[in-house]
Amino acid sequence: MFNSIFEYIKTRQRDVVLILGFIIAIAVLIYLYAQTQPDENWDQFIIEHKCKVMKTHVSGHQRSGWICDDGKEYYRWRQQV
Repeated sequence: MFNSIFEYIKTRQRDVVLILGFIIAIAVLIYLYAQTQPDENWDQFIIEHKCKVMKTHVSGHQRSGWICDDGKEYYRWRQQV
C-alpha cells in the first residue's frame, strides 16, 4: 500500500503540491474563522455611539457597515441583525 502511495508521489509531484497547498489554505481559513469572536456588546455599543447603518451600496457589499458618532466605520462579522 505504501509503495503505491510513494509511486504516486513520485509520478505526480505537481498534483501532490497542489493538493497540499489546498489543504494548508483550508486549514488556515478554518483557523482564522475560529479566531473571530463576535462582540456580545454590539447592541449596547450602537446605542452609546449613536451608530447608523450606512447606505447600502448598489452592489450591496456595505450592508453590514455602521457609521458612528466618532466618525469611524465599523464592519461587524457574523452579526445576527
